[in-house]
Amino acid sequence: MGWNRQVYQRLKLAFKLGLRRQIFIAVCDDLTRRDRLAAQLQSELGVDSDSSFPCFVSLRLNLSDPNPISQVNRWLAQHPRSSRSNGGCGIPGFQIVGVEQLTRQPAAVQWSFLNGLRQIRESLPRWEPSLLLWVSRPWLHSIEQSAPEFWRCCTGVFEFQG
Repeated sequence: MGWNRQVYQRLKLAFKLGLRRQIFIAVCDDLTRRDRLAAQLQSELGVDSDSSFPCFVSLRLNLSDPNPISQVNRWLAQHPRSSRSNGGCGIPGFQIVGVEQLTRQPAAVQWSFLNGLRQIRESLPRWEPSLLLWVSRPWLHSIEQSAPEFWRCCTGVFEFQG
């Protein structure tokens, strides 16, 4: 079994466990591979067989408000619990792609993203979903250095080759 396949299986298992409030980072510098892996994860975890409500939601980072936590909260507000099936997966997990687009944005937008990550400690006690943030290696290092609060809350880092 190749390295990337092993890492993918561990990542998928981490979400299948259904634990709440997990913060994961997936590192992949090859955007084509990243897109393929994210699509595969969405396909395999996306919908519970007992309902049409998603168990796993893919979001692209909103560059006009690059706060992943706010973006997930907006999605949850637009899909209230009362409309969800009682069975199945409950609160969905989320993956966010598109962080690499921040590289071509003004510094203020990049800092807005990092500030949003820094606020995770305050949000976590009230926050139910699990989050997977897809990043490149340069963004992994930026997050580690510039958003240590987020880094300390991170449950796992999954590094893909390529």
